[in-house]
Amino acid sequence: MSSAYVEMPADPEPTGDEPRYKYAMGKQLNIETVSIDAFRSSYLIEQGYIYHVPVPEDDASWEQPRYTSERILTAAVSVETTPLTVTSWP
Repeated sequence: MSSAYVEMPADPEPTGDEPRYKYAMGKQLNIETVSIDAFRSSYLIEQGYIYHVPVPEDDASWEQPRYTSERILTAAVSVETTPLTVTSWP
């Protein structure tokens, strides 16, 4: 959908009841991106609790998107890799 948005011609100046296709597609793209980010964030938090990996608590690691009611991890934090080492088996 992102490439279709980029290739779409610009909307004409709003005159009357003409639909604004590029605006609507951009808004839908933003909503879907935030939904995917929220899912990714909740998945990573759940995995962090399961595998005892610390979840960042500083404000720089979290953001509050416009279309959600909860804070989510930023994309920069979600791609950081924390090395997991097993020191002993129970």
